[in-house]
Amino acid sequence: MTKHRLFAIVGWKDSGKTTLVAKLVEHFTRQGLSVSTLKHAHHSFDLDQAGTDSFKHRSAGATEVVLVSGKRWAIQHELNNEPEPTIWGNARTPLTLRHGVGRRFQRR
Repeated sequence: MTKHRLFAIVGWKDSGKTTLVAKLVEHFTRQGLSVSTLKHAHHSFDLDQAGTDSFKHRSAGATEVVLVSGKRWAIQHELNNEPEPTIWGNARTPLTLRHGVGRRFQRR
């Protein structure tokens, strides 16, 4: 079994972190490596669109909605006042690039 590696790309706002992460992903995938990225959002975000079936499922109170297609899948998990989870990496890939840093991601 391949050991999972996690690298954190940190820096000041507008210092080139996104460009560096994108170039690293391109480099490692060209080498045949499967790569995950982890980005903490400091703002509210939504992967869904109003009017879709999955949006209606969440609006009705589903804690988790899994979207699956022939090209990708995504899990949306509502925290419902639970604390934000500490996430270190994705065990489905041998490498995770963590973009930015936040208190929730600092090793304790």
